[in-house]
Amino acid sequence: MANIKNLSTGNQYIDGYIDAWESNVDIANNKSRVHAAVYLHRNNTWNGNTHTSHFYRKLTINGSNVYELTGAMTIPPKASGYVKVAEGYVDVEHESDGKKSVTISFEGADNYASNTTGFDISKQSGPLTLTT
Repeated sequence: MANIKNLSTGNQYIDGYIDAWESNVDIANNKSRVHAAVYLHRNNTWNGNTHTSHFYRKLTINGSNVYELTGAMTIPPKASGYVKVAEGYVDVEHESDGKKSVTISFEGADNYASNTTGFDISKQSGPLTLTT
């Protein structure tokens, strides 16, 4: 796995990252499966959870939406670690020379409670270079 992107949220107390990895490398057919997962947590010492009831999140790999959902989300305190808020995969064809780099992006926003806009994450992306 590779941490391809640290996420900046609209809240100084919540942060996260995008993890990405490759599997099912198929040299004969010149393709790979690319996975990504997004994790968030509270980065301060407060021991409570932060909750929102209508958080929109979208994860895109190589231009394909692999996860899109609006729903409840709870962010745990730092001592509890990160919580996965989105995950997906897509099969990607490599270039004719076998090389390929994909872009993985994530965005999220609280669509309900104006007092929790700290969950807002503008579209952020990072590259993952695949096995040749």
